[in-house]
Amino acid sequence: FFFLMIRRPPRSTHCISSAASDVYKRQRLNLKNMCIDAEIALCVIEALKINRTLKDLNLSSNKVGNVCAKAVAEMLLANNTLAKLDLSSNYIKKEGVDFILEALKVNKTLAKLNLKNNSIKLRRSQLSQLGARSFILKY
Repeated sequence: FFFLMIRRPPRSTHCISSAASDVYKRQRLNLKNMCIDAEIALCVIEALKINRTLKDLNLSSNKVGNVCAKAVAEMLLANNTLAKLDLSSNYIKKEGVDFILEALKVNKTLAKLNLKNNSIKLRRSQLSQLGARSFILKY
């Protein structure tokens, strides 16, 4: 069990308590625009490697970048529960998206992935690698 404090402008403090214990009971976790840095996001992502209940994770608007995108890819290889993932507005570049798309070749559970506002351009060939799978990708 750990307790995370996140400072959010201007002076309010938001708590993400139970990022380890409570997350095992939740089906949805919304951390949108919580000023989360990569270190905190990595803790949440690491917990999801063994999580079997969370189906929807929103990490949008936190600017966590490629380091977290790589960790998300590793998590997707281990997690077979998460169905919806929002990584929009996180400064993820092509390299980070490549990691995630590679993991999606193995992960068949994720049905919706939002990568909007990350300054990336995906080619049809990258999307065709996902096969005929029913999948919603926003970018």
